[in-house]
Amino acid sequence: MIKCKECGGEVSSKADACPKCGVRLKGKPSGCIVGFFKLIGGIVGAIIGLMVATSFLSSGDKRDPVQELESQCRALADSYSIESEKPTVYSSCVSSGKAALKSRGVN
Repeated sequence: MIKCKECGGEVSSKADACPKCGVRLKGKPSGCIVGFFKLIGGIVGAIIGLMVATSFLSSGDKRDPVQELESQCRALADSYSIESEKPTVYSSCVSSGKAALKSRGVN
């Protein structure tokens, strides 16, 4: 048994968190690290979304731009290595791409 640094309660040395106060005891990824990866995924998605929308607009293609954007963003998210961040990458890509399309008068 060890003593919790937060509340002083006794905690098993094998526990991940104090059962009394909930403070984390072991070196698992903290909320800051997870938040950092979400931020990076969102930024990557936003940049790619803008690039996809811009290249689509400059190509003069007759396909539906929103469907093409969603398809490209889905491919990007599927290629992303961190499984839990794929939805963040996809949604950031689509939202920034749609904003770029809207700013150029494409719905």
